[in-house]
Amino acid sequence: MPDSDWGEVIKILVNQVFVDNWVLIFLLFISNLFWAVLFKKMKGLYQSEIDRLSEIRSELMHKKNLVSIDEHRSSEGDCEEQYVLPPNRQSPDASKTKKK
Repeated sequence: MPDSDWGEVIKILVNQVFVDNWVLIFLLFISNLFWAVLFKKMKGLYQSEIDRLSEIRSELMHKKNLVSIDEHRSSEGDCEEQYVLPPNRQSPDASKTKKK
């Protein structure tokens, strides 16, 4: 196909897609608009939840009368609070090494 015919082919394709199927293009545009609004609202909800939890954490960490949290809620129900401590890198015998 000669290069001069490509313009005509593109024109026909554009007419087929945009002119004959304008309803589909409009629906695609509207659905994308609704998705954008939904993502913006969800981002706002997530940010407000992060701010709320940060405020609770800040209050727990910085208030005068500290209260130990013995239980917390998880997706599986109530759980006892547990902490995992890193292993001691220096064993007690490492400081008493013998030098010959």
